[in-house]
Amino acid sequence: MWLGEALLEPTQADAIITQTSAIMKAYADKGFTAAGSNASIWIVVDRSVSAPQYSIRSEVIYLSLDSATSITGDKARRELAHELFHWIQDEAYAMTAAALSGARTWWLETTAENGVFLIDNGALEYNLKHYGQTNVSGAMLGFQAAPFTWGRNDEARYIHAQLLRVNMCEYSCPISERDMIWAIKRGRYLLDNADTQAKIRANLDDYARYLLGAAPERTNTSIPLHETVRVGDAFGDIIQISRTSKSEFSLRTSSSPPQIMQETPDSRPPEYHINALIEQGGVYPLQVISGQSVQRGHPGWPVMLTIEPGIELLYRQGDEPVKHHDGQDQLILGPIHRTMGYPIVRVVALGRNASNTFKATVRIVDLQGDWMLIPGKTIRSAVVCTPDGGSPTSDTSGTLDAFLATMGVYE
Repeated sequence: MWLGEALLEPTQADAIITQTSAIMKAYADKGFTAAGSNASIWIVVDRSVSAPQYSIRSEVIYLSLDSATSITGDKARRELAHELFHWIQDEAYAMTAAALSGARTWWLETTAENGVFLIDNGALEYNLKHYGQTNVSGAMLGFQAAPFTWGRNDEARYIHAQLLRVNMCEYSCPISERDMIWAIKRGRYLLDNADTQAKIRANLDDYARYLLGAAPERTNTSIPLHETVRVGDAFGDIIQISRTSKSEFSLRTSSSPPQIMQETPDSRPPEYHINALIEQGGVYPLQVISGQSVQRGHPGWPVMLTIEPGIELLYRQGDEPVKHHDGQDQLILGPIHRTMGYPIVRVVALGRNASNTFKATVRIVDLQGDWMLIPGKTIRSAVVCTPDGGSPTSDTSGTLDAFLATMGVYE
């Protein structure tokens, strides 16, 4: 159905019907009984609608013209599946009352995304790429925002469906897939209590492992590690260090002030200062890349990422294993360079029990003094500086390699 003039060709209308039928059958096969009912589903194509939406007042799904005419494509099909899941939810939930509760709206929106994950193998990765750099306000990413709440038109928090998926498994998770299906059929809110929310916050380190391209250790150990989490250069805040036709050392970032600010000290190349607020239960993914991506662009000079003490985080240098840092001391990661170090360094900082701020600096490696470059294997290290001014330690301490690494020499 469309409002006013005929906006679709008959074949396009047929495609919407076909996709709707296939999606509802897939939901019914997963155990969502409302999807298998004979109730009519009203879908309206409206030029004035900018994005698909479900009206809880009229129980009608509204599609934009763009979505309606591209309904067989991944984006439009997944958006339709999300709105159809709201139609399923409306059979059991008091949706109007839930809209007044941030916590309950969060549940309805993140389970709608997870419903799509259950029937579409590519939807989990699509969600991360599509919402992985959306902002709640200013430069704050949806990742950094507190879960279990929802603001009006709060599109950035759709990324929290990833957090819910990591925490969804049998036995060792706060919620299972069966639990979610049971709750949707009965109109229950399984995360609307402090104890369950605390369990999810306690698992933020497992969530960080997933975002760093490694399997969670305690929660959903079988969650797909798709290309986007393995590569890590398409979500979160990204800093690129490259060489251009105008400059041997160019910095670019996906973010903006005040979260990431560029400063140029006297007689030194520019550097980035990161000051990212993380609300309780949020995380902050940061990727520092040599070149325009892990594989593309000309790398600039090598840099180091210096993280100030005071915040718990997990990090990954290149393809090395994920490591945990408790935040007690300063942490120095790098050098970051495609051929003389790590092509990418990835960090996920945690706001586990309270709001916190991630503070770090990306600056060029100090090239003053005498350097000795020895062909062969590149030595890389993560250095932790103690607050009392003690000597830094590295992952290969006690060896000649460690000494050379801390001195900025590569073997």
